[in-house]
Amino acid sequence: MDASSSQNSGAAEPMRICVIGCGAVGSLFAAHLGQLDDVETWAYDVSPEHVDAINRNGLRLTGTGEVTGRVRATTDADELPPCRFGIIATKALHTKHAMILAGLGWGNLPEHLVRGELETSKLVALRLDDEERTLALWAVYKKETALGPAHRWWLAKLPVYCERDAPPVIEEARKQKGTAKSARSRLARK
Repeated sequence: MDASSSQNSGAAEPMRICVIGCGAVGSLFAAHLGQLDDVETWAYDVSPEHVDAINRNGLRLTGTGEVTGRVRATTDADELPPCRFGIIATKALHTKHAMILAGLGWGNLPEHLVRGELETSKLVALRLDDEERTLALWAVYKKETALGPAHRWWLAKLPVYCERDAPPVIEEARKQKGTAKSARSRLARK
């Protein structure tokens, strides 16, 4: 049965499909699905500008041809209606973020990624007082590789950022290794 005959026969409501992540891959699916008469296409994306453009103009693809799909988009997972199918088309970190926002679990995410949701209480930080966590960072590169200006800048800044964001870890490193400077020197040479 094609799309037009199912709509004309008074069949059930359109099938609702949600695409999580409207980057390159997600947009391909959402725009094409958004052209079908018997599909109601929703999109969830973290970019307010992208979502606003989709809602204002439809989801437009250009290249060898041009496709514009009717897609309802949102940055708020609470606005998504129940959908029959979902397509997850995000990078791993964004997938985890989207799934947590949709209430499908909990997990560890970088604070900068969820700061807005923490401030608006869409997400709640879990404090695990019984367990102290540290994260080891390594700058790894081939010894014979010539370091460019960006690489040298990053190697110089990495310990500064670590020291600023995790003073207790640096203090512990000073106790165990002598000074943070010697630990930074070892890190840069690895």
